[in-house]
Amino acid sequence: MKIFKPFALLSLMLIANSISGWAQSRGSLVFETKQWQHDYAISNSSFSPKYKHEIKLSYASAGDEKVKNFVNREIIITALGEKYGNLSTEQAVEKYLTDKTNLYVKDIQKEYNEDKQRTSVPVKDLIRRYSYSMKFSTQLLSYWNSMLVYQFTWFDSKYGGNGLIGSQYVNLDLYNFKVLTYHDIFKKGTDSQVTQLIKESMLEYFGVESEEEIKDLGADITRLKPAEKFVLEPKGIRFIYEPYELNSDARGDLNITIPYSALKQYMNTNNTAIRMIVAK
Repeated sequence: MKIFKPFALLSLMLIANSISGWAQSRGSLVFETKQWQHDYAISNSSFSPKYKHEIKLSYASAGDEKVKNFVNREIIITALGEKYGNLSTEQAVEKYLTDKTNLYVKDIQKEYNEDKQRTSVPVKDLIRRYSYSMKFSTQLLSYWNSMLVYQFTWFDSKYGGNGLIGSQYVNLDLYNFKVLTYHDIFKKGTDSQVTQLIKESMLEYFGVESEEEIKDLGADITRLKPAEKFVLEPKGIRFIYEPYELNSDARGDLNITIPYSALKQYMNTNNTAIRMIVAK
């Protein structure tokens, strides 16, 4: 059995004043990325199901204490869960891996032992059936003024399945210490106007003049809504659409960026951080 321990500390240290604009960003944070690799086998035999977990987290290692603690708590909650939010990054990862290993053993050890005794399935197939692999990471995407955005990506391969992959984008308001949702950013009742701007940008992206022509290309935007996934960037908001949202069988997400100059009349300036963006 292998006990988890931190992988080599990656040599990625993002110093705030070495990146354009970061020295003026709220908190003047410094970031590190650290990786953990955890392998656990049910028995000491080489023919044993295994639980594998790889974690790669970017987190704030220095800067304004209040801002740093807020950012790291949200990163931990996104990646590991609410129950680990009040722990340090190291403590949170260690407890998370311990909890997940115990849960894995509880879920499958008895059933695996019984199955091993009574089944005619080849051992290698049995091991594959009861093995579990999980990988996830957080990546800093944008840090400017009072905004910080990170992406959480995961790959989950459970018990012989083909695996699931997904991602989540988290926009942090460092002025109000808040995770921003779409409805925090935009005024109530403006969905149709924002959607129309996105549709117009999609027509330009596909190089067509009508929604019907987009259908001919294998996508459907007639029932389009503002994307659930979005990133607040210095020049505009990037809306991220997965293929299923466009009734498309294409591979990969579609990214559409709308400049703040076009969006600002629909944005919620009651929020101080949003007001600062609109005023730029």
